[in-house]
Amino acid sequence: MRFRFCGDGDCPDWVLLQINTLARMSSVKIKIFCQVVAKTIGIGEELDFTKVKKLTADAKLDLEDMKASIMALVFILESSARYGVSESALSNELQQIGLPREHSQAICKVYCEHSSAITERLAQSSLRISSLSEAAARPNGSYFDVQLTSWQAETGHHHIHCFTLSRQQMELLIQELKTANARMLKLQGDL
Repeated sequence: MRFRFCGDGDCPDWVLLQINTLARMSSVKIKIFCQVVAKTIGIGEELDFTKVKKLTADAKLDLEDMKASIMALVFILESSARYGVSESALSNELQQIGLPREHSQAICKVYCEHSSAITERLAQSSLRISSLSEAAARPNGSYFDVQLTSWQAETGHHHIHCFTLSRQQMELLIQELKTANARMLKLQGDL
């Protein structure tokens, strides 16, 4: 299925995995959670992780689920703003991927309130030039420790980003990267 909030492409598997996690929270808490995330990406406010922990406590989310849920909301909000998706279209599409109606409406209200700030922030960040210099992944039991090094033109320095992925998340990442590579090669061939 194709979704407008994904640029008329398929919804990434890792986002689909988080829909059940988000659905475990109440719609009221989803709205507040989404507002925290929207302020972080829209106006650059620092993420209030203490508030996120309190909001997700009833759903009994562990640290990995919290991080993944934050990233899923970031993807939904940023991608929707990037492609100029209407509130009603976003609500319908979120319901199509399994999010309850009340949750979809809560996310859409926050999206509507913050979409212009998110769009402006995306436009500013697209003017920056950065590039991936190095990527490394090391197995650590049933997890993978990943380290990405990127060159940030705006600061003139390399930045190192470290994170841990489960085997399933690593497999999904590899599949998504292969899909992106195939699309880029196809686009390059079309030129």
